[in-house]
Amino acid sequence: MEELITQYVAAQQLVIDLHKQLLSQHDGFEYVCRIREYGHVSVEVHNNTFTVQELCMGFNGDNGIVDVYTDNPNSGIYTEGGVIVTDKADLHKYKKSRWS
Repeated sequence: MEELITQYVAAQQLVIDLHKQLLSQHDGFEYVCRIREYGHVSVEVHNNTFTVQELCMGFNGDNGIVDVYTDNPNSGIYTEGGVIVTDKADLHKYKKSRWS
């Protein structure tokens, strides 16, 4: 049992480490994600479609919605919100914006 617990804890740490590595990977585009949940709006900036899609999968409409603003015209991201393709100048404005 102790060995199994040790392996489980090590596997959890490996998942955390891999997730941190994925967050730092760049696919050449930017993704500004506006998360709307229960009257609260927050913004996250991502650098690849994998981490954006992972974020969007956590919000299915019942518990919030993610709007994605990107300069990637072929992102293939699915979200209950929307994917808005825009230019770098507008993305910079969205990153600084405080939506309400």
